[in-house]
Amino acid sequence: MTTSMHMPKPLHNAMTPHAYPLDRHLAEANGFDVRESRLPGAGQGLFAMKHFKAGDPIGTFAGHVVPEERVKRMSQEEREFVLGGFVNNKSVDATRNLNVLTRYIRDNSDQSALNAKYMRLPKEYIAVVVATRDIEPGEEIYASRAAT
Repeated sequence: MTTSMHMPKPLHNAMTPHAYPLDRHLAEANGFDVRESRLPGAGQGLFAMKHFKAGDPIGTFAGHVVPEERVKRMSQEEREFVLGGFVNNKSVDATRNLNVLTRYIRDNSDQSALNAKYMRLPKEYIAVVVATRDIEPGEEIYASRAAT
C-alpha cells in the first residue's frame, strides 16, 4: 500500500503564481502579518505586529537547497522565495515551506528603509533574520537579499 503526502494546492495570482496558502494563525502567534507590500508590484510583504528591538531575531529562512544553475533558469516569479549566497553555489528555496514567514521579507532598493538583515549560516543552508534597528508594530520588514 502506498501513501502520498497531501500538499495544499498553490494559490495562483498575478503576483505570486507559486505561493502556497499562508497559515495566518502562525503569523499572528509570532507577531507578524502578511499582506500587500508597500513596494509597488512586490506581492505580499511581512509586517511586524509587535515591537522588535535592534538585534532581536525575527525568524529563520529555510527551505530546499537548490543549485545556483537551477535558480538561473527560474523565472523572476519562481525566484520569489529563493535566497542565494550559500556555500557550493547553492541557494535555499522556501516556496513550499509554509512556516517560513521570513520568505515574505522584501528587498528594498532604498537602503535607508532596510530594518533587518539575513545572517547566513552557509554550511547549514539557513539564514537567521535579525532586526538592524528598532521595528515598530505596523512596519514592513525589509532586508537586502544580496550576499555579503
